[in-house]
Amino acid sequence: MVSVPARRREEFVRLLAEKVATGFRVEGVPTSERTARLCLELGVPLKSLEELPELDLTIDGADEVDPMLRLIKGGGGALLREKIVACASARMIVIADETKVVETLGAFKLPIEVNSFGLGSTRIAVEKLAARHGLSGEIVVRFRATDRS
Repeated sequence: MVSVPARRREEFVRLLAEKVATGFRVEGVPTSERTARLCLELGVPLKSLEELPELDLTIDGADEVDPMLRLIKGGGGALLREKIVACASARMIVIADETKVVETLGAFKLPIEVNSFGLGSTRIAVEKLAARHGLSGEIVVRFRATDRS
């Protein structure tokens, strides 16, 4: 469903909830627990991706957009969920306002969420891809406490 910055995400969900209240039919698959709570609070019907494995539309937010309309996503914390939902969708709309427009993309470190299975080969693939595109920088692996088993 939505993974735009908190203020904009809340705005979008509130507007969607207003439409639902007037009879607009929609079922959402949230990419974060915060969005799920807000949708439930406002009466936007939700399903899991298991219940609704093929989606018509994903609406998401950009972290940066350059003058050529190229964009960066992934500054938030629900990267894997966002990508899975986007791949399950026939179409995707990306939302951005003037605060996201930058002259050059790359103002912040870009997280890449990976599964611990195959971490070494994933790191090598990312390093090779970066080198092929002339990119450099330190790759830092961060673990959440629940990820270390």
